[in-house]
Amino acid sequence: MHSSLKKRTWVAAAAFILVAAACVSFLVRPTRLILQDVETGKTYASYRLRENDTFSVTFVHSVNQSPVTDYYRKGDGNTFILYATKYHAYGAGIPESWPEDAVMETSADGIYVTNLHIVLPDVTYIVGTVSDHTLVIGDETVSLRDLCGRNAEVLFKLKGGSL
Repeated sequence: MHSSLKKRTWVAAAAFILVAAACVSFLVRPTRLILQDVETGKTYASYRLRENDTFSVTFVHSVNQSPVTDYYRKGDGNTFILYATKYHAYGAGIPESWPEDAVMETSADGIYVTNLHIVLPDVTYIVGTVSDHTLVIGDETVSLRDLCGRNAEVLFKLKGGSL
């Protein structure tokens, strides 16, 4: 009988651990970067975004006609922080002023604006009809034209994370 009690205790402890692990995995979900069609809500893709991961979107500015790269990271909750941007040429359509703490550096490679801390609840891009928009996340480079189609209005949002 003593052996039977030990076995039941062990089974109860194992069941408790499994239930606790399931609860933790439900409550501490990884953050996902979700790309959706603005009009239909169709999900084009989902990417895991770990703490301190960053991603960028590069496109040709429709007015300036030179490449622009926006750099993002996860903010508090499910917000984005635009923390830097790079322009290959200054001209029409490019902002003339930045937040007070921003740092602008010019090099042969382009114009970098860093030390930005612009908090955004979501981000939307309209994929170019003439030139592509390119997402770089981790080691992956994604053509938004191939993924979503030309002229698609793509909503970037964050989902998941700790509750």
